[in-house]
Amino acid sequence: MNLVPDKVFEKEWMDTYKKRISVLHLEMSEIRMMFFLYEQIVKFPFHLFGIYKGPFWTLTRKSMFVAIVVGLWRLLYDDDPNSLTVSKMRNEVMQGVRDDEAKQEIAKILRRANVKERLVSIKNEIQRMRHEDFAHLDVTNVDNPSNQESPSVTLSEISNLLDTAEEVINAIGLDTEYIFLPMEYHPDVRHPKGVNTRPDIEKMLDDMVQSCPDFHLPETDPDKFKFYWKHRNPKERKIFNEYRKKFSLPEIENIL
Repeated sequence: MNLVPDKVFEKEWMDTYKKRISVLHLEMSEIRMMFFLYEQIVKFPFHLFGIYKGPFWTLTRKSMFVAIVVGLWRLLYDDDPNSLTVSKMRNEVMQGVRDDEAKQEIAKILRRANVKERLVSIKNEIQRMRHEDFAHLDVTNVDNPSNQESPSVTLSEISNLLDTAEEVINAIGLDTEYIFLPMEYHPDVRHPKGVNTRPDIEKMLDDMVQSCPDFHLPETDPDKFKFYWKHRNPKERKIFNEYRKKFSLPEIENIL
């Protein structure tokens, strides 16, 4: 069935629908981009290649995490009567559809996405972090910092929540398939041959690796590097070699 908004919605609701679905898409895209950048920063081995000693990267990571959690809470769980959320928009779409067949088709898409269960899965933790850790300076936590809970939500849980919200937006978007990452970050985008397809954040972090004196010790000071290598654990050695391969340098096992 072709679910075209102009055909399935009452005419007087069309302008409202278009404005609201557009805002949800833009807000969701911003959160998805921040999560993409946050993942890259979290996974980067600063302990091996972090050449900057200041608080910039720590504050950047913390700020992004706060923005992601607060943004998800606002889009998914805000219960203020005047707030626009994905769930409220979903309900309004179901109420605004004038065609029973179209309503059944939308409901089928939402059921397939298992929306309710996925939205509820980490709702309590998202709300707790938003209210207790970020939005308010809770005196209980201030007076008893040892009792303060640390965020227990995982990257995979947040990613699943983002996927869920995006599936709902696409389901109620009807004839429009929304994209939530820009061309530079989207893994499915095919770039012209010869173009450097690395996203900006990867280029920045790669520059840090290549600027790190320790990374070049095998060539610049082999004796010092033997001491350095001796004190690296297997995981760190593997990461080190992965970057050596990335920049077409010989792996360490082949040059020691």
